[in-house]
This record gives sequence, structure tokens and C-alpha cells, in this order.
Amino acid sequence: MAYGTINASVINGLTQAAPGGATVTSSGSGITLTASSTQVQEVAFTAANQTVTLPDATTVTNTGGAIFVITNNGTYSFDIVASGGYNIFTLLSGQTAILSLVGNTGQYQWVSCLSSNSNIVLAKSPNTSISATATTAQGFNNQGFVVSALSTSTVLAVWINSSNGYIYASVGTISGLTISWGTVTAISTATAYGIISVAPLSSTTALISAGATTGTATFFAWGVSISGSTITVSTRGGGYPSNVVPQGALQLFPVTSTTAIATVQDSNFQAGSGSGCTARVLTYNGASAPTGGSAIGLTYANNVQNSNVYLAPLTATTFLVVSNNGSTWGAAVLTVSGTTVTQGTYVALSNSGGASGFTSNANALIVISSTEAIFSTSSSNTIQRLTISGTTVTVSTLFTVLSNPNLNLLSLPSNAGYLPLMSSTDFIGAVGTNGNLLARYSYNSTAGVTSKGSTQVQMMTYPFSYCYVTTNTAVVVGLDINNLPTGAVVTLQN
Repeated sequence: MAYGTINASVINGLTQAAPGGATVTSSGSGITLTASSTQVQEVAFTAANQTVTLPDATTVTNTGGAIFVITNNGTYSFDIVASGGYNIFTLLSGQTAILSLVGNTGQYQWVSCLSSNSNIVLAKSPNTSISATATTAQGFNNQGFVVSALSTSTVLAVWINSSNGYIYASVGTISGLTISWGTVTAISTATAYGIISVAPLSSTTALISAGATTGTATFFAWGVSISGSTITVSTRGGGYPSNVVPQGALQLFPVTSTTAIATVQDSNFQAGSGSGCTARVLTYNGASAPTGGSAIGLTYANNVQNSNVYLAPLTATTFLVVSNNGSTWGAAVLTVSGTTVTQGTYVALSNSGGASGFTSNANALIVISSTEAIFSTSSSNTIQRLTISGTTVTVSTLFTVLSNPNLNLLSLPSNAGYLPLMSSTDFIGAVGTNGNLLARYSYNSTAGVTSKGSTQVQMMTYPFSYCYVTTNTAVVVGLDINNLPTGAVVTLQN
């Protein structure tokens, strides 16, 4: 298993690696543990924003067992911090964390998990390798942020500056529990944009697409090549003959090593009365501008004010699309051949409209396999199961989620609702207005979706995004208070 092999259910069977007994602390200020501190720490802070600092890992002689078991007996959450200064875990009121070391040669080898309420490990890491001029380059609040995995050790973060409309990117390199960020690169410093998406084509290339918020209502694309942490940007491609909705859903997924499919709200394509959504293929051309193929109108979504489009890959060349016409939602399969996109027949979802139905806000589309998917909304407790056979979509069970139903998206814009699986059945999502709680969910075709717990995310400001990296491992990346990327490695525990 990846980082953190502790099974909270067998804590009594773990080798004790710190002195026995328990220490009870009630304090208004942070505390620092040493290698000789007792193993069980019961902490109740009387003030907010406090920390429990762990001992220098190099002074701890034993590894692999439960070094410390820390319980939050107070009403304030607090951070558990390594002596090197980075935040390992945020412990909520009533939670118990188990801290262990995978090695004792450095401070980044601490791992942790909860013995109750959660089985997500969230390892927080600091900003490193960011140039001193990066803050000057984009020091405003940002409205759009996406992160995509280029390989098992590198990710590409791309974001939009909502004040000047510029697009920036940085490469993150994953080593153990640490994400190091390269120099921030400007993708565009000429035109304002409102929506953005990224398609990783290989470990060294990607397509970036964004829609304009000022001037001509179009969307554009750039090809980028990556060497180490250096990003080289192509000539801008577009604007494509589209009339996009500035805050609408623009989504991009790779098809081949040089092509990607793009869906966007588009008022040039009439699908009855009003406007709709389109799909087309974009082609990466190295340093030259990306080119766009012919667009097709997605005929089910035909109201430009309410049309939302959600896209998710089923296979390398087939994609599930869910979109709406006002309060009515439907799903279909899109097939890509070369630069041509064809659309299967739309089928209406079971639960549409009304307070308990699917809305345009924070919906999630999760593909379980090439033949099964689920669609959910954060505003109700319903989840629609869909089965796929070839290009035929069949509406199946409508689940009711009894626990917290908030499958809020970790990717922006809020309508870019694809959530990848981290295991055969489980995925993560954000709970709360700003997604400051990271939750793990599990899907079963009979029982539906159940929550397996959550952990707090405090090192990032909204917006943020996450992407799958390896089996049971993902990274959550966002912007810190200096509007620079910061991230966490997330691993699922059995």
C-alpha cells in the first residue's frame, strides 16, 4: 500500500514505539512533543489555531509502529505539525489520529490516519522551488483552477487570474509526501477568460483550453510541452466558431497522444428553441497553434441559461455526457473517430426538476466502469445510476443518500463535474461551501453511495482541484494565500 499502512482497527496490536501511559493536556497555546513523550496524548485546546508539534523524526529510534495516538478532546480543531514545519494532519473535535514513521531519516516521513470517522490519509506539503517573482506575476484572487496528472510523479496545475484574466501554469513534482512546484509560467497575458480545462496527452505534453469573457464569445486552446519543470507554450489556437457562455462548462479529455475532445456551452448551435452545448476534437500541433475539428450540437441541451454539460471518459474513444434542458436532464454516449464526434441517443434521467431533483450547481459524474456510471447533485439526496451498452444509455436505480449527500466538486469551474475513482469503488469529494472538508465515498450497485468519513483541508484557499495519480493515491492542489499552488498527497486506507 502507499503511504500510511496503519490499520486503525488493530491499533492495540501495533508495536508501541513511544513510552507507555497517557498525557492529558488542556492549554491555550501549542504543545511540542519529544521522543520521550508518552504514546497517548489527550489534548483539549482552549483557543483556536493551535498546533501539536511532533519530535524531530531523526531522534525517534523506532519506526513502523504507532509512535503517537493523539485525541482531540476539545472543541477546537488543531494541526499536527512535523518539526520541519509542514502540516501533517488537521484533527477535528472528537477525532483520534495515529502517527507513525515510515523512516527516521527526515521530517517528511511522518504518516497518519484516523482511528475513527475517516480512513483518508491527507499528507500536507509546503511550497518549494517556486521562483521569487511568481507572486508578482499573479498576485490576485483566482476563479478557475484545474490540476491533471502527467505521470505518476508529475502534475500540471493551471489557473485563471480573475482580476486580469491571465492564465498561469506550474508543474508539480511528487516525491514521497512532498509536492515541489516549478516556476510559474504565463500561458496567456493578452485576453480575459472565464472557464478553463486541461487534457494531459502524455508525460510531456498537454492541451489547455479556455473561454473568453470579454470581446468575441469564443474559446481558445494552447499546446504545452514540459521538460522537467519548464513549460513551453504554443501559439494560441482559435477562436473556434463558437459562442460560449462565459461561465459555462468547458471540459477537455485526451483521446490520443495528439487529440482531445472538448465540450462547451455554445449558443451558435440551435437545438430547438434556444442554444445548446457542442463537442469537437482539438489537435495538438507542437509549437504551432492547436486546431479544432467540426463541432456537433448536443441536441438535448437547448437552453443557454440553464444548459450544463458534464463529460467523463468511458473508454479511450467513448465518453459519457450528461446535460440539461432547463429542469430536465439527459445522458448520451459520444464517440470519437479521428477528428469526428458522433452522438448517441439521449435518455432522460429519472429525477428531474424540483427541489429534490438535479440542479445546475455542483453536480458530479462518476464513471464506475465502461458500462456503469452515477450522476449526483450536491443540492439533493438523489443519485442516478446509469448503465451503458455500446452507445446506448439506460437509466437504472435512483438511490437516496441517507448521510451527507454533498458530492461537491473538487474541480473548477463548478460545472466540470468528473470525479475519477481512486480504487475500484471509492472516490473523494469535498464537503462544505468551500470544499474545506475532504470526504471519501464508496459506491455499490445495490446500496448506492455511502460516506466513509472526512478530514479537514486548511492549507488551501478556494478554488482547488484534485486528480488521480496512482492506485489509491491522488493529489489535492489549490492556491495558498499568496495565490501560489500548494498541494497534498491523499491516500486511501483499507
